[in-house]
Amino acid sequence: LVSNPSLANVNCVIIDEIHQRAIDTDFLLMILRNLLKIRPDLRIVLMSATAQADTFSKYFGNAPVIQVPGVCFGVNEYFLEDCIELTGYKVPSKTSTGGKPGQTKKKTTKVSNALKEQLELRSSGGWSHHSASRESQEFSTLQKPTIYSDYTLDALVHLAQQDGIEHSLISKLIMYIDKKLGAGAILVFLPGWKEIIEAHSALMQMHFSNENKYRVHLLHSSISTESQQDVFK
Repeated sequence: LVSNPSLANVNCVIIDEIHQRAIDTDFLLMILRNLLKIRPDLRIVLMSATAQADTFSKYFGNAPVIQVPGVCFGVNEYFLEDCIELTGYKVPSKTSTGGKPGQTKKKTTKVSNALKEQLELRSSGGWSHHSASRESQEFSTLQKPTIYSDYTLDALVHLAQQDGIEHSLISKLIMYIDKKLGAGAILVFLPGWKEIIEAHSALMQMHFSNENKYRVHLLHSSISTESQQDVFK
């Protein structure tokens, strides 16, 4: 837009996730609406699965709204303590939380007591949370724990005091799902490229390096489109 304000040789502009409102995107919409006055042939497509379409339609002079039907899939919710209990994950033998010994012990005890109270509340049914739909329950064979062991509490205390991501837990969880559910695909969301590389390295150190059985793909904006397309093969 800076070097080509009229968007010459551009026929269509597509903006996805339009519901994620920000100063930059709102400013872009304002520019595009003004541009339509001199480029009525320009097609602008705004896409979102959750946005209030009428609001954007009115902003662009009652532009037509196209509804594309989607497919809803049932979702089961598994919390961190569920994943720890199911996988049998245990705290690494050598861990250090830093700080002075007395302060560290006091902090650990406080965290432990708070987490234990929450686990006991949930085990007794006093902690309400969204239940899975009937459809998702029918397709799930991963039984949720109702009682949590001491090692789960220890792991929660350990993880609560860590700054990074516990890639060993991610690896164990993927192994557990693979063992229980068999063939399929698992999508793991991570905050950045560094964490993606670390998780990949952790998986490769386990039996997921067996390319005859597994395919581990990296998805990130820094990776070429051609490489990312491999995930669909």
